[in-house]
Amino acid sequence: MGALAALGSIMLGFGDEGSLFPLLALAAAVVSVIVTDLLGLFRLPRLIANLIALMAALAVLADFMSHRGLGQLQSISKLLILLQIVLLFQEKTARIYWQLIVLSALQVVVASALSVGFEFGLLLVAYLLVAIAALTLFFIHRETQSTAASAGSASGAPASEVFVPAAAAPATKRSVSLRAPILAVGEGIAEEHANQLTTWQLFRQLCAFGAASLVIAVLMFYVTPRSSSSPWSARNVMARTVGFNDSVSLDEMGRILQSDELVMRVGFYEPGTKEPYVLTNEPYLRGAVLTLYQHDPKRNAHVWRAQQAFEWRQGQNGTHSDDHPLPLLEPETPYVDQFITLEPSRTLSDQHSDRQVLFSTDPVYALPDQDQEVAINYRYQQIFRRPNDMEMRKQFRYHLGAVNFKNGRQGVMVPNHREDATKNLCKVLEMGLFWQLKLLSDRILQEHGVEHGTTTQKADALLQYLRDEGRFTYTLDFTDLKRDPELDPIVDFVLNHRRGHCEYFASALTTMLRSQEIPARMVIGYWPSEYNTSFGYYSVRQYDAHAWVEVYLPPEEIDYRTTVLPPDKFTHGGWMRYDPTPSASRDELLKKKDGMLAAMDQVLDYLQFLWEDYVEGFSQEKQQTSVYEAFLGDYPPDQNGSWLDFFSRLLESIGFDVWNWKDRNWFSWPGFLTTVATCFLAAGGYRLAGLLRPWLQAWRRQRVEKNERMRLSIEFYRRLQTLLANWGFRRRTSQTPLEFAQSVVRNWPSPGHREAARQQLDILIKLFYRVRFGEAALDSTETQAIENALAALQQAWPQDPPSTKGSSAGPARGAR
Repeated sequence: MGALAALGSIMLGFGDEGSLFPLLALAAAVVSVIVTDLLGLFRLPRLIANLIALMAALAVLADFMSHRGLGQLQSISKLLILLQIVLLFQEKTARIYWQLIVLSALQVVVASALSVGFEFGLLLVAYLLVAIAALTLFFIHRETQSTAASAGSASGAPASEVFVPAAAAPATKRSVSLRAPILAVGEGIAEEHANQLTTWQLFRQLCAFGAASLVIAVLMFYVTPRSSSSPWSARNVMARTVGFNDSVSLDEMGRILQSDELVMRVGFYEPGTKEPYVLTNEPYLRGAVLTLYQHDPKRNAHVWRAQQAFEWRQGQNGTHSDDHPLPLLEPETPYVDQFITLEPSRTLSDQHSDRQVLFSTDPVYALPDQDQEVAINYRYQQIFRRPNDMEMRKQFRYHLGAVNFKNGRQGVMVPNHREDATKNLCKVLEMGLFWQLKLLSDRILQEHGVEHGTTTQKADALLQYLRDEGRFTYTLDFTDLKRDPELDPIVDFVLNHRRGHCEYFASALTTMLRSQEIPARMVIGYWPSEYNTSFGYYSVRQYDAHAWVEVYLPPEEIDYRTTVLPPDKFTHGGWMRYDPTPSASRDELLKKKDGMLAAMDQVLDYLQFLWEDYVEGFSQEKQQTSVYEAFLGDYPPDQNGSWLDFFSRLLESIGFDVWNWKDRNWFSWPGFLTTVATCFLAAGGYRLAGLLRPWLQAWRRQRVEKNERMRLSIEFYRRLQTLLANWGFRRRTSQTPLEFAQSVVRNWPSPGHREAARQQLDILIKLFYRVRFGEAALDSTETQAIENALAALQQAWPQDPPSTKGSSAGPARGAR
């Protein structure tokens, strides 16, 4: 029972992260078994326990009323844990055990609303097995306790001599301590009975019962028609957000904490296969493109943004004129399959509350067989979707064709799809704020001799200054940083403290390039560092968020020997990727991914992916394709997942078209042939049953005769019944041999010989159970013990006993 309580608390801990209550309950379960159950050193009286439980309920009620949604569930979990702790430190009775079982079940219910991850599923299986074992042992405990109480009454001894109490107070029929194991009893008939119930055979039966329960649960989960969505894929509680935002603020202070929360999984595969496409370097996954840098008075911060909302041109039906469906991949175009699973998020675009930014390499195309709501804005080469509130709480999967790869290498150039004012917007710079950066950039270019060079030469020189010459340091800790409030954060970074993260480095390079009238823009997205080598995909986490720079190159300046895409894709020029962040921090992050622990993490991550795919996200659509259509063929979508539709499909699969019959098209050759075949099978089955009936009857007769021989072979028990009948003791039909023996001891006429009679009956009943139920053969020693017990029983009978008529009702009968 302690293990059941501990498992329920652990499962609650998965959904109530950061709370100490589950750990407190786990510790209480262990301590209570030792201090309360085994040693009996501390027990809460019932009245005090009830008062403590009442105070805990009132305290949690206040917390419950101050929260909504997820917070209320967490309050309920705290209450369940507090009540469980109070029960654990009370003396164990049947009532206490039942309350612990009910509280543990409620904990699992609440935990399933808070967390249904892969680890939760494993614990749920363990909980099922432990619960079955706990309930079985509790039943045996209660039955054995009742038997022991009857045995103590029959022998004239108190129950304390049969069960070992943990305190001086005598145990009652409803209160047995756990000082010894739950089935440990003293000498007597109850001991043998309990030992027979807790053998290896019982353990095997429990394992078989648990395995059968799991199989039935799995079949019911996957076969039972469900509603239009998975019960776990869209949760009522607020989903944890991935934290992406399509703007960058440069005024934070203190230490920025990295999170390992999963954002998405990205896999690259050879077209039409599941073979991973191996990359030589980690891919850059584009998110938002930022072009405007300005002071935000609402946030009192300097912020990079996408083009302002009022600058978007509104089109028909509420769409923007630059938004288009993702174009289809042209035939014969080389590409790589890119599969992305985006975790549930509440984050929408800062500028447009109706859209969610999606992540991918660039450029990408829609594949002919894919039906997905993915659009693109050509002005910023940004893909997105417009989900509703319910869709935001689900995983979102999209499959795209990535074309900017060659020989495992991601191209650094992406096409500029149209000739417009975007590149001019990417030159905008307020010289009143950045004149110092202008002077510094001029000096850097002069030192490299490229002040009159090409765009790439100038960009390479500025990149080298920020990234490769050791002047700047990557950090997320700004606690001891002193800033100059008179300077812009970017200028202060470049000229003074020279410490920052990727957003500072990208901001510095963007502004320094713009100071030379070179179009440049910042891109934020993800640069994954964790590749699952076992299963071929990237696990992208919060700490993989990254910022880099794209520089515009006119067509005449592009070196087509370094591009992956053909020259005709760069009619309007292209954008070249530059990453100015020093690589030291990246190398340290990648170094942490090696070793045995990394391999185990990869396996666990893949198991979590399968769990999310086939359990959490097992929706009506997935059930239709992976279960029903796999066995029933390719059918139209079902009607609300109803049982009627399910069975109609099943009948259709064997030729019975229910809906055609309804339309008076009642005859079909497949249905006719299936009916004839079914009739022949029914007739053949009936004939086969007739042929097997004599064999089955003979087998049943053999079983009956074997049981009869077994009954007759227990001659000593018949002798015992005859002997006791001569003394006036007759076993009623409703009595078991054990109960009959206890009745004889209670009514034994000589109190001085009652204990001797009990001991001899104990020997005879134990041997009877061995032969009758254990089908064991008696050896010569045991046969002699039977003769001695019968003789000693006769000696214990008084020569002139009082009348025992009516002590047992009914004639003597054979053993049951």
